[in-house]
Amino acid sequence: MQIDARLFMKHHPELSMRVPEAVGRERACVKKVKIGVRFNYDSLDGAPKHCCFAKTKSGWVASEVFFENLSNHFLPFVRSLEVKFPIVLFVNRHT
Repeated sequence: MQIDARLFMKHHPELSMRVPEAVGRERACVKKVKIGVRFNYDSLDGAPKHCCFAKTKSGWVASEVFFENLSNHFLPFVRSLEVKFPIVLFVNRHT
């Protein structure tokens, strides 16, 4: 089934089309040292009680961490809201 983006957007005026920001060369180069120590603070400080956070030593997303968060935190939270399944979860390419 093909979805017409214009028709979809017409029915969902709260959404907008976005263009990704160009990343300059200086921002595209990330040093491994900075990534691994990026979160040296309590990232959940002040967050809603249902939030969760996980990190890896490298600082990059690992499939095990993603799956653990999805299965042990996200899905139980969504089910507690009694959301009708199936649902669509949009993730970016960093996930």
